[in-house]
Amino acid sequence: MYCKDLFAAAASMNQNNKIENANSNNQASTPKSFDARKTISLAQARSIYDNFALSGHVGGKDASSGYGGPAVNALVSMADFGKRGTDEESMDPIYEKIHEDTSMSDDQKKTLQTLNQQRVFDYGCGQGKLAELVANTVIGNTSTSSSSIHWHGVDQSPEMVLKFNHRFRQDGNQYYQGERFFQASCDLIKDGNPLHLLPKIPAKSYDRFISTYCLDLLCERDMYDVLTLAEHILHPKGTMLLAGITYGYRDSFPTFCMTLAWEIMYRIRPDIVGGCRPQCLVPYLHEKGWEIERIERTMPKGFPWMVSEVISARPPQAKNNGGTPC
Repeated sequence: MYCKDLFAAAASMNQNNKIENANSNNQASTPKSFDARKTISLAQARSIYDNFALSGHVGGKDASSGYGGPAVNALVSMADFGKRGTDEESMDPIYEKIHEDTSMSDDQKKTLQTLNQQRVFDYGCGQGKLAELVANTVIGNTSTSSSSIHWHGVDQSPEMVLKFNHRFRQDGNQYYQGERFFQASCDLIKDGNPLHLLPKIPAKSYDRFISTYCLDLLCERDMYDVLTLAEHILHPKGTMLLAGITYGYRDSFPTFCMTLAWEIMYRIRPDIVGGCRPQCLVPYLHEKGWEIERIERTMPKGFPWMVSEVISARPPQAKNNGGTPC
C-alpha cells in the first residue's frame, strides 16, 4: 500500500507539473498589455456609430475631419494604391495588352482586369469616405499607370454599412476610368469579433489591409485579433496601413490642450469622443512581429486638434519579442 501511495503521489505531482507548464506556456504566448485604460464594449461601439451614421456626426467622417484629413492623405501616399505587391510585381503589361489588342472581347478584357486587380481590405470602413477618396484620386488619375482596385470593407455598425453600400450603389458599385475600374463592396461584422472573419476569407488574398481610426476604440485583445486577421489575409509582400489618434502633448500648445481634454473626456464619458483614445500602436506591432516600414505623425488642420499616427508595415516573417515604448 505504501508503494502504491508513493506512485499515486508521484503521478499526481507529474500531472500538476504538466498543468503548470501548460499554464506557463499559455501565459508566455499571451501578447503583452501596453494600456490599462478601460475601453467601451463592442455593443456600445455599435450603438455609438449607428447614431453617428444617422445624425451625420463628424465621428463618422474621419477621412474628412480636421485631424483625419491630413492623416488619410498621408496614408494614401504610403499605400501606393493601384499596384499589386512590389514594383517589380506590377502587372502593367496586361494593361498595355488590353489597350493594344482590339481583337479581344469585352469578357476577355474583364478577365484580364480581374487578374490585375489590387485587392484592398478596409477594417472598420465606416461610411466609405476613404474608399470614395481613393476611387476619385487614384483611378481618376490618368497620368499614372495603375491597376484596377477591388475594395472590400467591413464594419460592425449596420448603419455605417448601409451608408457605405448606398454611396457606391449609386454608381453600380464601380467607378470607371478608361480600362481601369474601382469596385467596392461592404459586409457587416455581426458580432464584432475579428477572428470570426478568418474562415470566411482565403489566406494571402489581399494586397492591402487598411484600418483608420478603428483600433483606438478596441480593447487590446480585439486589437491583437485585428492584427492576426491582417496577417492571415495579406499577401506576404502586401502592406498593412493604420491610422489613429495619438498623444500630442509635445507637438503644439493646441494639441497639448486637446489631448489633455480628450483624455479627461474619454475617462468620464467615452461616448462623447466615439470611444476613441490616443494611443501608440508601435509596441503592438512589434509584439506581433510586424515589420514597420514607415511612421508619420500628422498635425490637424482644424478642430478637434488631435495629432494622428500613420503606420505602414509588412506582415511578420519571424516573431519579434517585446515592444517598443511610445
